[in-house]
Amino acid sequence: MEKTIFDRDKSAVIIVDMVNDFLKPGGAFVKGLGDKYVDQEELIGSNRRLIEAARSAQVPVFFTRTVRKPGEPRYLEHFIPLTGHRAKSHALESLVEGTWGDEIIDELKPLPTEHIIHKKRRSAFLNTSLDFILRSLGRTTLVITGIGTPGCVESTVRSAFDLDYYIVMPKECTSTSSGAEDKQRALVHIGNHCAIVSTLEKVVSAMKAPTPVPLLNLREMAI
Repeated sequence: MEKTIFDRDKSAVIIVDMVNDFLKPGGAFVKGLGDKYVDQEELIGSNRRLIEAARSAQVPVFFTRTVRKPGEPRYLEHFIPLTGHRAKSHALESLVEGTWGDEIIDELKPLPTEHIIHKKRRSAFLNTSLDFILRSLGRTTLVITGIGTPGCVESTVRSAFDLDYYIVMPKECTSTSSGAEDKQRALVHIGNHCAIVSTLEKVVSAMKAPTPVPLLNLREMAI
């Protein structure tokens, strides 16, 4: 029973890839592909509120960035080629380590004491120190948010599930540039297989609660 509760002392927040190249007008994906998040204002505002609540509750916040060296190829020989305009993402000079484009957006600026996980692929757990750090802090429940819902976020959720973490996703805190329907499909699939899809209000309330809350109480039935 103890494992099926949301205990802020055993929880952590992971914000996936909320960087300038994906979200800002001068970012590589915005300029190169015309990527847009129709709910971007809600996406950023909701993540900011979640981060503030986590910090107030002393829940650790982790940020991820996909990093490359200049000219580094992306998913070439080993990756099934994408079709249509998304294939152009292979050629973008984007997410280059040390550049403005690969920085976390100013609205969600990490504190000096918070971890930034550098990753090479979609999942924040693949060949990174994230699992090691979480286990060293005794964190067993993860609130995972960010972009994109059916891409890096879902990959991170699936990895976390396979590593036996409990996962909660506040639906306002994630999005995809491929549209609301794609986000909805991803949330339904995630909610059916690996995580509790919740609302920001329920997650923030659980962080503020004086005693742990049953995880199932966070589930948002209508996703």
